[in-house]
Amino acid sequence: MGSQAVQSLFSVHAGQDKLAFTCIIVDEATQAIELDTLIPLQYGSTKLVLVGDPEQLPPTVLSQTALDMKFDMSLFERLDGHFKDKDSNPVILLDVQYRMDPEIASFPNHYIYTGRIKNDKCVMDRPLFPLVPFLLYNIVDGKELFSHDSRSMSNQMEAEFVAELCRRIVHSKCEVTEKMIGIIAPYSKQRDEISDKLKHRRLESIEVCTVDGFQGREKPVIIMSCVRANLGKNVGFVGCRKRMNVALTRAKYAMYIVGHFESLEGNDEWNAMVTDARNRNKIVTVEKSSLATAFKSCFKLAS
Repeated sequence: MGSQAVQSLFSVHAGQDKLAFTCIIVDEATQAIELDTLIPLQYGSTKLVLVGDPEQLPPTVLSQTALDMKFDMSLFERLDGHFKDKDSNPVILLDVQYRMDPEIASFPNHYIYTGRIKNDKCVMDRPLFPLVPFLLYNIVDGKELFSHDSRSMSNQMEAEFVAELCRRIVHSKCEVTEKMIGIIAPYSKQRDEISDKLKHRRLESIEVCTVDGFQGREKPVIIMSCVRANLGKNVGFVGCRKRMNVALTRAKYAMYIVGHFESLEGNDEWNAMVTDARNRNKIVTVEKSSLATAFKSCFKLAS
């Protein structure tokens, strides 16, 4: 819309009785800082609809001063917190999910959303997909590396495993193409490492992105490299509950998490997820002697 048209819309309200807009709808409202959402409200609208998920990533705010003053909070999050324990609550949970295989949705539903999310019939009655829906690959000998040049983290063993897993999937007979696979790497250095290894295997069409880059999106198959692997069990921002939730809810048919779970279990959020996967028999131990078996574990049928 041209700037003059926009200006005329807003000018309708200026000093007059008419309203410029009767209703303001903000999509992805939990990713907008509160001040941004307040801007359109100055034009006299009588209705406000905020659409978003307070359990996913908040707005990106780089200034530490702004963070200290709570400017990273969205209006959605503020209102959600205010009305949470009130008898009259205008916050409506959309409690049916249409994306994920039920095995993928199981942990986020019970741990993040306290079991309130239902699976639609469309995800229950899908045609058979050739890959196992949900697995955790425990890279026992994985080690994180810190790059002083990029100030970022990488994990060579995880990068190699992820790239080779992609090659095995794409070159199998299961008809999963490169475009159907997305790889989540929380650190830019790991993203670059995985991209290089995919390029070496001529799999350049597989998208590798950070958690933030995948928010609001989906892929048939998602593989996440967690990167962190250290004796101190320090997982950094990978341990963020909201970041974990976004990563775990991007896949439609298959979600594979690659990490060093002894390190990740030092974080409460990841400990809950690994414990849940262990109870469901969804963990594959990856060692040099078991690589072939690990790669085959994702296939439902021989391929």
